[in-house]
Amino acid sequence: MAYSNDEKEKFVNLRAQGKSFAEIADILDVARSTLFNWQADLTNELREQRFVEYDSLCRQNHLTRKELLKRNIDLLKRIDSEIDSSESAKANIKDFFKLRDFLLSKILKELNSANIRIGEKTDLEKLLGEDQGTFIYID
Repeated sequence: MAYSNDEKEKFVNLRAQGKSFAEIADILDVARSTLFNWQADLTNELREQRFVEYDSLCRQNHLTRKELLKRNIDLLKRIDSEIDSSESAKANIKDFFKLRDFLLSKILKELNSANIRIGEKTDLEKLLGEDQGTFIYID
């Protein structure tokens, strides 16, 4: 079955908003296997739309650096969870790792540019697998 560009555009928007393949399949009445193919075919469009969604969210909520950093850490956790999920095994796992690496570099860059004090262990360090027991404070 041939799908319209409008349906593919809706897919890109819904995926960028964080909807799962199962949710999108129900909304668009499209097989998940088709969505997996679209994901592979529309990688650049998805990446661009995710950044548009992210930027829009930041502007709407006037996120502070601390809130933005926490959000990036939460997104990183969601990406790790998505990588571990069985649905992701069918999707292009390389894209998840690329997105994870990009987000992790943004987090580390923000930590380097922020006013940081060292204390007890944080979720970021747990996430990154560091066992030193330090805590990151952001003023």
